[in-house]
Parts: sequence; C-alpha cells; structure tokens
Amino acid sequence: MNFSLSKLGALLLAGAVFAKPASACGPFFPNYFLDDGDRALLAAPLADHQALLRRLPLPREPFVAVGTTNDLAGRMALTASVEAAELRAALAKAGVGAAESERIVAAQRAEREGIGGPTSPEAVRVVAGLPGEFADYFRGWRAYHLGRTDEARRAWRALLARPAAERPFRSTWAAYMLGRASAQGDPGGAIAAYQQVRALAQAGFADPLGLAASSLGWEAQIHLEARRFEPAIELYLRQWATGDPTALVSLRLTAHAAFEQAGPALPALARNPRCRAVLTAWALDRGWSDEETVREGVRHAWLVAVEAAGARDVDAAEQFALAAYQAGEFGAAQRWIQRAPGGPVAQWLQAKLYFRAGDLARGAECLARAAAAFPAAADAGTNALAGALKMDYEHGGPKEGDARRELRGEMAVLHLPRREYTAALDTLLRQDYWLDAAYLAERVLTVEECREYVDRNWPAANASGDADAKTTTEKLRHLLGRRLCRLGRGAEAAGYFPPALQETQRRWWAQLQRGRGPANARAVRAADLWAAAQTTRQKGMELLGTETAPDWAAEDGSYQMDVVPAARGTNQNCLILTPTADELRRFQASAPNPDRRFHYRYRAAELAWEAAELMPDNSPETARVLVLAGGWLKDRDAAAADRFYKALARRCPRTALGADAARRHWFPPVDDKGNLEPAPSGRR
Repeated sequence: MNFSLSKLGALLLAGAVFAKPASACGPFFPNYFLDDGDRALLAAPLADHQALLRRLPLPREPFVAVGTTNDLAGRMALTASVEAAELRAALAKAGVGAAESERIVAAQRAEREGIGGPTSPEAVRVVAGLPGEFADYFRGWRAYHLGRTDEARRAWRALLARPAAERPFRSTWAAYMLGRASAQGDPGGAIAAYQQVRALAQAGFADPLGLAASSLGWEAQIHLEARRFEPAIELYLRQWATGDPTALVSLRLTAHAAFEQAGPALPALARNPRCRAVLTAWALDRGWSDEETVREGVRHAWLVAVEAAGARDVDAAEQFALAAYQAGEFGAAQRWIQRAPGGPVAQWLQAKLYFRAGDLARGAECLARAAAAFPAAADAGTNALAGALKMDYEHGGPKEGDARRELRGEMAVLHLPRREYTAALDTLLRQDYWLDAAYLAERVLTVEECREYVDRNWPAANASGDADAKTTTEKLRHLLGRRLCRLGRGAEAAGYFPPALQETQRRWWAQLQRGRGPANARAVRAADLWAAAQTTRQKGMELLGTETAPDWAAEDGSYQMDVVPAARGTNQNCLILTPTADELRRFQASAPNPDRRFHYRYRAAELAWEAAELMPDNSPETARVLVLAGGWLKDRDAAAADRFYKALARRCPRTALGADAARRHWFPPVDDKGNLEPAPSGRR
C-alpha cells in the first residue's frame, strides 16, 4: 500500500520490482447537456480526491522526499552515485590518498553490483580498506540477499552501536533496512526502526536518499495492514507533506480500506479532523470502478458518523452537503447547506434542491449567485471544494477546476423554458458546449436569427484571433453556411465557409445555377447537374451536412450520439427542462430534407436524377449516371435506389449497363467511373 517514489535507492536495496502502468484510449466526445433530460441539471458535482488533499493545510515536515523516476536503472544509478560520493568523503576524512580512495570506490562498486548480478552473493566480499560503517552496512546487505535476515540485522545493529562520530553516512541506511527486514515478522520492531530513521535524520545524520520521508509511508503501511486507520492516515499525510506525490495514492487506498473495514470505528475517524478530511474527500470522488460499490454503500454511514462526531466546522459543511446530495439524502444536504449558506458550492446545491422541488425561479437565482461567487480556476485555492470539483464524465462535463463552466452551462439551459434561445446559444458557445450550441443554431433559431447573431458576435475577423475564438468562429460560421446551402441560398452562404472550402462552394453553387437555368441547352444543364451531383456526394458533409443529427458533421460522420435534437422532444426525463411547444415547432421546421442519415447522399442522387432526365435514352452516359447515383444509395437504402435501377433497365436496355441490370434485376457491378466490371472467369 506504500507507493513512495522517494524510497529510491533504498527500495533498490530491498530488491523491489516496479510494474509499468497500463494505459487505454478511445474516441473522445465533446461536452453536452441536453441529451439527458434533467440529469445534467440535477446531477451532483463530484470532487477530485487528490485535488482536495492537495488543498489540505498540513504542518510543515522537517523531511524532504527525494523525487526520482520509476525507472529501476535510474534508481540504481542514484544509489551508486550517492554511495560513491559518501565513500570518497569518508575516505578523505580518514586521510586516505586520492589514488587509494579511487581503488576502494571502484572495488566497492564492483562488489555491490555483484549482488543481484550474475555473481552469487556468496562470492561477494567486503573490500579491504572500507571504512567501518560501510563495511558493517555491506555485511548486512550481503546477508539480507542471502536470506540470512537475523545475520543482516546483527550487522546493522552493530553499525548503529558504533560511536556517533564513526557512522555519519550509514546510520539512516541501517535503521531503514532494519525496518524493512523486520516488517513481516516483527512489525513493532519495524515501526521503532522507522521512527529511528527520522530521529537520526533530525539529529544530523546523512539522508541523501530521503529515507526519513520514505519511512513515514512504510510505517503507515504497517498500521494499515493492522487496520489502524487513524495512525496510517496521519503518517501518509506527513509523507505527502514531505513532497512525495505517491502518498496521495496511498491515502486513497487507505480511505477505501477504512470504509470497507472500519465499521464501528468510523465515528472515531470522523472525530479526527484530518482523517475526516481524507475520508470525506474519498466519499465525494467518483473514484475507480472497483471503489464504487463501497462508495455507494458508505456515504450514508459516513454522514451518520460525522453527525455523531459533532462536526460543525463551516469549511467542511459544503463538503458534507455535497456528500449528502450525492447520497440522495436531500434533507441532510439542506441542513449542511444552512451551516455554510454563503459558500458557492452550497448555493449551487441549493439551486439543485429548488429545481428538484420544481421551483425554477428560485433555483435560477441561487445558480446565478453561485456563479458570481465561484472562484476562477486560478483562485480556486480560496475555496478548497470549489477548486477540486469536477463533473460526471458520462455527460461530458468539464474537468477539475472548471466547475464555473459547468455552472454557466446550467444557467444557459435555463434560458430555454423562457424561449431565450439566443441567450442560451451565446452562453453555451462561450463555455464550449458545442453540441448543445449547434442544436440551437441549427434547429431552434431561425436561419435569420442565427445569421444576425453570427454576424454581430462572430464576424470573420475573429478567425484571426486567439485559437479558441478562431475555432468557434469557423465552426459556427461553417454551420450557418451549410444551413443556408440546404435552404437553397448558396449565393449568401459563400462568405461563411472556411477559406479552404470557399472556392469549392462557389463552383458547386454555380454548377447548380447553370444546371437549373432553363435558357441553357439540355446537354449543358445535364453536365452541370451531374458535376454538382458528384460534388455533393464527395463534399456533401462539408457543403450541406448537419452538425448534429442526422449527419453528425461534428464527428465527421463517424459517430452518432444520443444527443439532441432527436432525444430532446421525446426524452421522458425532461420534467424540468421540458421543451416548449415553440422549441419543438422550430425544431420540426428546420429539419433537413430528407431527414435521414447522410441526407446529402440523397440530395446528390436527386441532382443526378435531374441530370439523367435531361439526357437521351440508351446513352452509355445516361446509364453511367443512373448506375453510379443508384450505387450511392443501394447499400444503405435499397428502396430509394430502386427507381434508379428501374430507370436504367427501362431507359437504357441497349447499353451494356442496362442489359446487365435487366438480366440481374438489380445494379450491375461497376468501378468508380461507372464502367461495367468483367464477370469472373468462367461466368457469363
């Protein structure tokens, strides 16, 4: 349970082996609110256990952890370097000349590397000329590796029995290894040894490896294994105060074990302010998956223990209010809120309690007060809980320190019942809730409302600003440009497209205009319509695609999500944020035509149909247009493709493609240019 990185060389001496952590990855989905009804509005924020502990005020420790890497070779190099430096210092103090000193240092390095290497420890010898404390320590170290633990302890105790002046370099090492050697069979002796390490370090004995800091974690582990959670937590907190980051992991595991095993001892832990802080931080976190069963079962027991302990500190009241809200104990949450009425988190929770009671007006007032009082990420230290908050990643909420953004997202969606769609859009955009904002811009605001808002707030000049403003500007303007094109207003849309697409959009729109110009020759119109159809099929997502459903340009068409708009009007969980009749009417009025997945493929096929109607029957070019356009639909929607097959067989029976279609009663196999693929050898 002790994961201290500051043990370093000393852990090397104990022959420790460290596993490499594994990692995983998956598709990233952006933040959104409106897909899950009222859940996002009512969900309890979570607190990051480690972030809370980082903000816990602790007494200053006299010891400093020695930071290093998980790399075993790095540990070995550090230990070897320290040993060589200290050995040179000891030899110089004894009056040994430089040449002889280097001989002894080199010989000692070789003997030391023999342990754990190809050489048997039996063959390792104490180097002649080694100072007494180094010789004693090495005898113990050799015996330890040979499994002669009692012999090792005798050697280290002999070292510590020397006069203080004779052991300035190896005293902390010997005491530390006495603790390591005694941990299993004599835990009491190990605790005494670890405490001796710290006493020696405070007395001025050398501790370049940070063994005093590391000893705190090892002593804590002994208490933890004996289910003495209070001293274990106190010691791990001291280890954390030395600067050892691994103590936070140990504290998390200790809190988990305490909740799982402490039972009747919980009230005693609740009476200790520091233990209470550690366990409350764990209870507030989402945690690792294997902790969740324990966490869900202990929140109530912990709240009872805290109440029984008489905890009344205002600083912790918000944390207990949050724990109660998370546990669904809303009455208890209200009691704790009243003990910290001005806190930003308390105000946030109060808003959620009002929402649950159906009081949107008072809830909105509390939410506004919470947002105004909430510290910015840079000032999060002014409120430990506010600075450690995060949101449930299942609805894509922000990470630690970004709870202000979540608050403003909640305020944004409260505009919807009041039909304040532009205000909601603006807030969601500026808090980077893109999918929710896209839903409003694409399906709720009219195109004129959207255009007026974009022109006023997100002009093209923003695209030369900072990275966030540039990204939002380009995405929003591109969304509007595609919406205008879907409405047949391509001439107005050009300036809203990204520069890299503007020429493609202009050429495509010109092809459409020429193809539908009745004064143009049929052959010219057919060629332009067919060119426009192919561009629509190839670049339809960029020219016409919807940002959310049905095309999901937001994810380049790769994913569909259970997010607005489809779920917005049918979600049974919308009791508070129920969409108004006006919102649903607007939503239906702005649907793409057709309202089907990859709808631009249907529009491309329709343009090809228009082109084919202008072309002569029994023409190979007509057959090629019909077979390619039908192919755009046949694998996804055979019924929609059927009219292309029938037209091919009916209008072009004397072409190779038409004849083959009639024989197959479906589309013939063709290459990407519409040329008939030869039948496999031996088949007709």
